[in-house]
Amino acid sequence: MFGAFNTFGKLGAIGKAIAAAWSPLSLWPDGISSAGMWISPRTLTSEWQDYTGTTPVSVPGTVADTSNPVGLAYDLRAGDPVLGPELVVNGDFSNGTTGWTGQNGGTCAVVGGELEVTAGAGFYGGVYQTLTLVVGRMYLLTGRMRCGTSPRAEVRIDYAGSPYTTSTTDFDIQLYFVAPYASNNIQLNPTFFATVGDTCFYSNISVREVPGNHMLQSTSAARPLMSARVNTLTYTEDLSHTWSWINGDIATTNKLAAATNSSPHGVRSTFPAMNNPQFTVRASAAEYGFLHLASGPGISPSDGVSYCATFDLANGTVIKDGSWGTAAQIVAVGGGVYDCSVVSIHTGSNDAVICYGPTATTNAYLGDGTSGVNVFRAQISYEGTPYQSVPGDGSTYATDFPIFLKYDGVDDGMATATFAAGTLTSAMDCMIPVRRDSAANMFLGLYNTPTDISKYFGNAEVGFVAPCYAGVGLPTVWVDGVQLEHGWASELGTAVTVGDWYIIEFRGLDLSAWTRLGAGGFGIGYNLNGARGDILLYPSTTPTEDKDAARQWLADYYGVTLA
Repeated sequence: MFGAFNTFGKLGAIGKAIAAAWSPLSLWPDGISSAGMWISPRTLTSEWQDYTGTTPVSVPGTVADTSNPVGLAYDLRAGDPVLGPELVVNGDFSNGTTGWTGQNGGTCAVVGGELEVTAGAGFYGGVYQTLTLVVGRMYLLTGRMRCGTSPRAEVRIDYAGSPYTTSTTDFDIQLYFVAPYASNNIQLNPTFFATVGDTCFYSNISVREVPGNHMLQSTSAARPLMSARVNTLTYTEDLSHTWSWINGDIATTNKLAAATNSSPHGVRSTFPAMNNPQFTVRASAAEYGFLHLASGPGISPSDGVSYCATFDLANGTVIKDGSWGTAAQIVAVGGGVYDCSVVSIHTGSNDAVICYGPTATTNAYLGDGTSGVNVFRAQISYEGTPYQSVPGDGSTYATDFPIFLKYDGVDDGMATATFAAGTLTSAMDCMIPVRRDSAANMFLGLYNTPTDISKYFGNAEVGFVAPCYAGVGLPTVWVDGVQLEHGWASELGTAVTVGDWYIIEFRGLDLSAWTRLGAGGFGIGYNLNGARGDILLYPSTTPTEDKDAARQWLADYYGVTLA
């Protein structure tokens, strides 16, 4: 039975490793009996791409973010999973076929300690057993199945939209599901691919409750993406790929070599909308002349109106010309190489331009086809983020960056299954690190259900002079350790600006009437466009030293400076 939990053994190891200093598990001293929730994107062993928990997530940066959705996030407040009692009768088949009933002509027999299921003539002709479950709770189905003469073996929880898993080979079963009814059938079938008389085999079939406030998303298109991506550009080490050449030739992979004409010379790349934050255009360069960095909508290399800067690569200085040069910096990194950057502010899609010239005021000159500037480490990112290599089309990138869940601002969201009112208490605190990627009104906290707009906390709406919460008593609201004066939506919307990470904290929440926890999207159309880190929900009675440690633990990982 516990073979399916080999992955989860890492959770305990992670908790013990963290505990050498401080562990978030300190927030829930009674484990699963303590009220609350801990959802952690950085703990990869606690998340799966599908809501049934059959496909683990990949390490961000090893696959494209679009190939790494999160459909199930396990509640970690107990560390390792705590399972309820066994619900399957005779799942090891030690008592013959007791508890199992044929359906649609299917029959069964115990052979060599396994249950041999023989297909009948009817649809899904196999065997079943009825389970007594609690509506809304999560359960885990485990065991093993293999094909005999059947082309496929299958195990299924039988209800509308039922979760199931099927295989053409020997297969260790691990299937999570939320009970929609009090009575549900577990089916073992050769599947409808089988013909009469085909066989498949099962062993150690088990169903047990997995207590906790786990978050799920059954709709694949509405799942947030696991990511650690900060550089919006691609082919950052090879400008010969997706970059557009401006009156230039390429002498080597990363050398801007001027063509024999008198036009501006350089490359341009369009990057995704940054939605009016401060962001940084940067590149590393060496060799001759002057490097020009520019960004803006539809800019050209000679557009002095854009947010631009010019850098002298001979002596390592910033040259400012009129309005060019906004928070520009040049830093020597050795070997004649300089890191150059300039901060910009724009709305919508933008062009980034890297070009060069013989003087500080022009990049239009007669080139010789070979001379130029070596350029590499190109990046467009939110201000202050270190360089991240994206060597190809974005399917891989440097992975030593904080991991988060990326929400699209349209329909991405996750929620727990329904639980009984009173599961949470009248005195709860919550910390959530977030990064807004849009200045639009959005939801940064948690809600009861998408359709119940009377219970929520974390509404960020500039100009809305009303509490950023409802149906939670009278909590105080904190951003990076500083209390908002009133806790208004307008204060939260102003304090949490676009592009930076913040630790949002709510103290003294009354969640005793809540029956669900949702994150990402809200019923009044306020959806998170941005990134979300760990969700820590814990009793207000937690010792102050643990709360302070939790705040610092989040800040250290997401790069937040606390007050």
